[in-house]
Order: sequence, then structure tokens, then C-alpha cells
Amino acid sequence: MSTMKFCRECNNILYPKEDREQKDLLYACRNCDHQEVAENNCVYRNVVDHSVDEFTQVLEDVASDPTLLVLSRKMCYVWPRLPQEAKMKRTMEKKRDAKNKERELLSYSEPIAEAP
Repeated sequence: MSTMKFCRECNNILYPKEDREQKDLLYACRNCDHQEVAENNCVYRNVVDHSVDEFTQVLEDVASDPTLLVLSRKMCYVWPRLPQEAKMKRTMEKKRDAKNKERELLSYSEPIAEAP
């Protein structure tokens, strides 16, 4: 991959341009009509090198991030398998978020004690 190229006549940046008739890659100046044939067909290369530390980071403030999606109803996969007396009492709460919209949240408390 080559570095930035500059026009020999006016010292402005040369931009990649396609010559469809000759099927070549050219570098053309937008100020004057100077054009050069490209030596290499690679215009841009993005090389990403990930370090080991980058993968092991734990974001502690994800739960309080207002830009992330908040699900108001969560599916409990253990709930259908529990016996009736062991199911938890559901309570509904209304909370206001940053934009003053009400959002219903389900919270589960201690198991319900059966009446005698």
C-alpha cells in the first residue's frame, strides 16, 4: 500500500480514480488535470491488531448505561419447572427513566406462603 500522493504541478492531494476504458487505477488531481497511473492497486488497508488485554476487560457500568436497551420483561426459564408452592410472588413497580417515561419492571420476592 502506498502513502498519500501529491500532484507534481500544484502540490494538492491526488485522489484515486478509475479509468474504465483502460481498466487502470489512476491518481488524479482535483485542482488541475494532472493524472498518474497507480503502481499498486491497493488504495486502503485496515489492519486491526487486538491485544490480549482488550478481550479481558469487564465493563462494570454496563447496567447503569442509559444508552443500552433495557428489557422490561424477563423470561425466567426455571419458573415453569417449579412446583406451585415454590413459585415466587410477582410485584409490579413503575420507575421513571432519564426521559421521564414510565417503565414497568417485574421483581420477584420470597416464595409465597400458602394460607392455612
